[in-house]
Amino acid sequence: MYKKSLIYLLVFALFFTLLVSCGASEEGEAVYRRVYSGEATTLNYLTSGTVNDTRVAENLIDALVEYDKYANINMALAESYEVNDDFIVWTFKVKPGIKWVNNTGEVVGDLTANDWVAAGEYALNPANSGANTRVWQDMVQNATAYVSGDITDFSLVGIKALDDLTLEYTLEKPVPYFIHSLARNGHYPAYAPQLEELGAGFAVDNETMYFCGAFYLSKFAPQEERVYIKNPHYWDKDNVFLDKFVEIYNSEAETLAPAMFLRGEVDEADITTSILSDWLQREDTKDIVTPSPADITYMYYYGFNYDPNFDEIYQPDNWKLAVNNEAFRQSLYWGLDKLRAKSAMDPYNPEIFVSNTITPAMSFSHNDVDFVHMGSLGEITARTFPDAEKALAYKEQAMRELEAAGATFPIKVLMPYNPGTTDWDKEVAVVTQQLTDLLGADYIECIIEVGPSSGFLDSVRRTGNYCFMRLNNSNSIADPAGWQVAFAVGNNWTFLDKSEAAETVKIREEYYKMCEEAKAMLDTEARYLALAEAEAFLINHALVVPFSCDTYNYMVRRINTFDLAYSPLSGHSRRLKGVKLLDEPITAEEFNNAYAEWKEQMQ
Repeated sequence: MYKKSLIYLLVFALFFTLLVSCGASEEGEAVYRRVYSGEATTLNYLTSGTVNDTRVAENLIDALVEYDKYANINMALAESYEVNDDFIVWTFKVKPGIKWVNNTGEVVGDLTANDWVAAGEYALNPANSGANTRVWQDMVQNATAYVSGDITDFSLVGIKALDDLTLEYTLEKPVPYFIHSLARNGHYPAYAPQLEELGAGFAVDNETMYFCGAFYLSKFAPQEERVYIKNPHYWDKDNVFLDKFVEIYNSEAETLAPAMFLRGEVDEADITTSILSDWLQREDTKDIVTPSPADITYMYYYGFNYDPNFDEIYQPDNWKLAVNNEAFRQSLYWGLDKLRAKSAMDPYNPEIFVSNTITPAMSFSHNDVDFVHMGSLGEITARTFPDAEKALAYKEQAMRELEAAGATFPIKVLMPYNPGTTDWDKEVAVVTQQLTDLLGADYIECIIEVGPSSGFLDSVRRTGNYCFMRLNNSNSIADPAGWQVAFAVGNNWTFLDKSEAAETVKIREEYYKMCEEAKAMLDTEARYLALAEAEAFLINHALVVPFSCDTYNYMVRRINTFDLAYSPLSGHSRRLKGVKLLDEPITAEEFNNAYAEWKEQMQ
């Protein structure tokens, strides 16, 4: 009996020692944990541009420059840069002494300018089928020709290592905003000797890539776990406040994360609309649920289709008459209740997301003036909707003019939606009812049509199979001009360039002229003001109805969202440099105060 008791005591002592030693390894460490369901398809940041893939890389690899939390562009791996007078030749001095480390944090080599050249050659090689070539093509000299195979000598492409610490880019044309492009993963470096050795085997896992960012990837077990450890050799390690970042895979992450958060197993969770009401009422959660900030990756607007391609039952010729009548467009522009429409997706804080402009607020600024407050855009930004008096006045004008032109009423307005997009059915129902109630069933007949959940873009938007529909696009060039894509020549959003109506053609051509003149300007202040006037011209003629930025789920977190780096292309990033782990979840009051402070700094 005594021997058995002694054995039990020894086993317990051993177990307790192991338990204490395991816990001690994280005692005092700042460890941030989250659960995820979207697995990375590759770690190869040079060829992949998907969200799931780039979210891994952005914590592991630094670029020449980086955004801070106020969207300022700062030097990162670059120490300084110079650009010539015509914004074609950009020369960067690389910080000396930057180290590459492996998946155990061991130093394997020095960062040199040639690491960008090697990465560029790899990314642009047609054999690698990279998605990131878009940040090179039509910008860096001969990049497009190399991707297409028209040239095969990479030395002709406009990127050169002048010496170990001097990198030079030569562009096809003046691009005053080029430095912003360099913050994207398409321009990340890669350790040149490793690229040469591994080729297609580069970055297939965490053992076949090296790291120069705030963290290194110590564990990469797909559909299991990813573990990021603070890089002890990082050039800016004093501004990295997390010791470890752990991502736990679960295909049901969205469903399970809230309960895991309450049990202390993870430090963030999305609170979806299905449980939001409950969480806002529960005593233990009501004070820690916060909205997500506006996501500016995509901007949404209600677009008019100027080249209808739908069944005769919906009267495409009649729609052509209506859409090319400015008074008709103005009646819908002033008639749309944006807050009410957005409330279908977010009934609690829709005002955070509603926008009166195509370019999002707090994305571009100059001399402390937000782009959306420049020139005529400032008055547009200040407008409130709906304005029933203006909408009805334009209705009367439109009916007179359209009847004279041979149109019949009510105008059939085909409004499809994608059933696979959460709450779009609710939004389109609200919009059709609200516009009909305001403008009258004698004027418009809004027809809701359920589109396919698969292939919606190809079968509806890109073929012009709609009249008036919520559209969206992103910006890929870090300049306000990037938001013009849905109205440009050759677009497959609104088909504005396809209109043959004299009135619309006249307005459109003036808009195109304004855009081209603005894009030719190299001075930032003059360029931004001219682009703002072009966008204001587009909106003031009601060629489009701006609506909102994107919404995301509500959330609970143990970090301050406004400590995250902020990009003018996508908003708050997943890059955890500069983020501190909070002792308790951030409260709604703390979130609102931080949001107000951040907005004040941004404006």
